[in-house]
Amino acid sequence: MEDSSKTNQELVKEISLLKQRIEGLERLERERKRMEEALRASQAQSSGATDIVLSQAKVLSGLLRICSSCKKIRNDEGGWEQMEEYIRDRSEMNFSHTYCPECAEKLRSQLHHKK
Repeated sequence: MEDSSKTNQELVKEISLLKQRIEGLERLERERKRMEEALRASQAQSSGATDIVLSQAKVLSGLLRICSSCKKIRNDEGGWEQMEEYIRDRSEMNFSHTYCPECAEKLRSQLHHKK
């Protein structure tokens, strides 16, 4: 009787250990699924952000025909546009004008000579 009783105890112990292992594997599987969902959500969010950025981007490319003197740009219709207007109309760029130090000095010098 003792041998069969001992065997039953060993079986109960092994079954208990197997149940614990199964529960651990089930927890790991649930965690894996949560991580996969989080990864998919992150990828979708990243892809969506990339799509937004690309849809908002306007890129100028190719060869610009620009006047060497006045810096106007020849458009596709053959007309000439101010460089700022040409770029502003074909991109998201806006301009703010100022003088570089060299040009500011030339203007000051010219104004001083006029007096």
